[in-house]
Amino acid sequence: MDIIAFRQFFIDNFPRTCNLAVSLVKDDEVARDIVQDAFEDLFRSGKSLSQSEMRNYLYMIVRHKCADYYRRLAVHSRYSDYVIQFSESEESWEEHEEKVERVYELIERMSPKTRQVILGHYIGRLKYRQVAEEMEISESAVKKHLVKGLRFLRKNMMEICILGVTCFEFCTISK
Repeated sequence: MDIIAFRQFFIDNFPRTCNLAVSLVKDDEVARDIVQDAFEDLFRSGKSLSQSEMRNYLYMIVRHKCADYYRRLAVHSRYSDYVIQFSESEESWEEHEEKVERVYELIERMSPKTRQVILGHYIGRLKYRQVAEEMEISESAVKKHLVKGLRFLRKNMMEICILGVTCFEFCTISK
């Protein structure tokens, strides 16, 4: 689709699509951001679709972006809860650092590939695709290594009695 036709599609569909997003996220500003991102994704996809197919595809993108928004909120909420718990706990900074050090020691005991995936994704904040490209493996292999690594951390942290809030959150907040 050429730029002029897409511009007209944008003008014709932006208000309707914003209404959809507002009904899902209940926030006008967030909804507008989501819709703008969705239009950008649609334009960049370069798919040649009919007007109705484009509208359906756009609505699907918006619904997925709204779901992603709620996922990010859930992660933020878990992290906020962790910060509140940590600030109210009697645990000293040294005790916290000791637990973090134990987690890193456990990571060092993992196989090299699993360790590289865990560090790349959680510490380096790389997406699955980026880790896969860096390591020259598939995204499904990255997911399998993450599952394996997190299972190893949970099992071993329980065994050394440091599972508590701090270590559990390390394994769940980072997702």
